[in-house]
Amino acid sequence: MKCMTQSFSAAMVALWVLLGPAISTAQEVSLAKAHAMMMGSLLELDILDLDDDVADALVKQARAQRLPNITLTLNATQNRQAIVSADNTAYQQGTSTFPSLTASLRITQPIFDQGKWRAMDVAEAERALVQAQAIAARNDLTGALVDAYLKVATAQIRLQQARALVVARNQLESLVALEVDAGRTDDDALSRVRADTFEAMAAQSDAEIELSDALFDLYRFTIRDVDGVVVPRGVPVIKAGSFSRTFNGRQVKVVAPAVQVALAEAFVAKRELEQVRGTLSPTANLDLELSQERTEGSLFGGGSEVQSTELGVTVTVPIYAGGSGKARVREYELRLKQAELRARQVADRVARRHGALMSALKTSAKRDAQVAKRLSTSVRTLERVRARRDAGRATEDEVLEARLRVASQRWDVQIARLRTLRLQAEIMALFGAIDIASLSKQLGAKPG
Repeated sequence: MKCMTQSFSAAMVALWVLLGPAISTAQEVSLAKAHAMMMGSLLELDILDLDDDVADALVKQARAQRLPNITLTLNATQNRQAIVSADNTAYQQGTSTFPSLTASLRITQPIFDQGKWRAMDVAEAERALVQAQAIAARNDLTGALVDAYLKVATAQIRLQQARALVVARNQLESLVALEVDAGRTDDDALSRVRADTFEAMAAQSDAEIELSDALFDLYRFTIRDVDGVVVPRGVPVIKAGSFSRTFNGRQVKVVAPAVQVALAEAFVAKRELEQVRGTLSPTANLDLELSQERTEGSLFGGGSEVQSTELGVTVTVPIYAGGSGKARVREYELRLKQAELRARQVADRVARRHGALMSALKTSAKRDAQVAKRLSTSVRTLERVRARRDAGRATEDEVLEARLRVASQRWDVQIARLRTLRLQAEIMALFGAIDIASLSKQLGAKPG
């Protein structure tokens, strides 16, 4: 009996360690730290910054088309003149070699050019599109990071739960073996307990694989390996009703980053159509040319220096180009129609996704309540079993089973709430409203 008491005491110590609060190691990262690691090392973010720089450069190029175009031309030539034949007897033969230098300064200022004017509108629309795409991409990355983080947290809780069950089953197997040796139970009971032990060990192996896979997904964002994440001691209850009122279906069709990108694409298509139409309009340019030509000499006389100034307006009217102009206009009209239809399609998809996520969130919140209710029932059962044991009507292994059930269901509550939090984060990502600081605070909350 003394041996069995010592064995039971060892089981209680092992379970107290496993069922108690998780202790974070130095290798574990918080959500805020994982987000900081992602922001500081992910190449996708550097590419987004370069895309923004390219868009700014295109705007500057388009603005330059409205400004004067100034060119300076220098022409230095070596001339050789030879008289082959002439009616004038004074110049019957002769050869002359002389240099000439010509410098021309030409200034062209567009006065009216719809194609160039509207190129600026296209470039600004494209820059707005790049900015919308960058916001959507950063939002998607943050949402994926949060999802990967919560998957790791869930996997760690499952593994902790599985390890505790293995320890409990091993200790229970030892207790039953002592009972068999004492002749108070039969071998069939021991066989059943051993089968439960093997099942618990298999569940632990599955949990270890699940954690390994989840950590591998997280490495994409942290870049370097981490042992795990800070497992929250408690996740607060999410009120699905108030959350759905804040993130409602009417707003998502307007503020969703994916919708904003689609609308920006449609706006670019509209500006491009306006530019193509503008290329069919007449153009007018103001031209000013200053030139100076200096000649050292010639066969027929001495050198000369000539200065000239030309000022004029050049008007170009497109008349006929084989129908290519109208065909281009038709092409961009169709492109605009496609972009508008895609914007409607994206808005509809986002709305349907929002509805599905909200439905799943409400179902998950109800499941959370059911799991919490089962936990309350198990806590009351544990209290009754302890009272029966103190009265001599229950054994220590029954108390062990009841306590293990309570601890396991506490983990079930955390896992269920993490699943609900994942849905909440996905809805926030749909709106482009993920708040890392707020989520980190939720994950650091005390048990609810």
